[in-house]
Amino acid sequence: MKENTEVYVQLFNHTYTFLLPLHSLNMAAIEKDLQLRKDHDGNYYLQDQIIRMYSFSALLQEPAEEELICCVLKQHDQQMVLRVHNVGDVITLTSPIHALPKYVRTKENSFLGGCVCYAEHEVGYVIDVEKLFHDVQESVSL
Repeated sequence: MKENTEVYVQLFNHTYTFLLPLHSLNMAAIEKDLQLRKDHDGNYYLQDQIIRMYSFSALLQEPAEEELICCVLKQHDQQMVLRVHNVGDVITLTSPIHALPKYVRTKENSFLGGCVCYAEHEVGYVIDVEKLFHDVQESVSL
């Protein structure tokens, strides 16, 4: 398995993490979709917030099978509910998704996890973004 790259995306004044597969990582498409800008040092920014990329593969190897989330993909201002999945599941999208990172919400409208869309294969992994976000915050504060 190739290592994945985490893309930290600034949404609603919080930084969330998305796993992207290196073999299909199309930064040009991501730049366009997220309206990113790139500086001379190669850093990516979203609304003046830097997007940091890290290697992280263990999450997909040890999924939290007990946690359920409902994937909601937002495409062209239309919300498409896929169904409830276990974190770590590989899902097949019901229609082509051309923008890679999206976000999910529960009925209580609280952020629980994330779904990564492989645009070229129309499949994705369900990941626990909130837990990963807290883990990263703790490691940064050490």
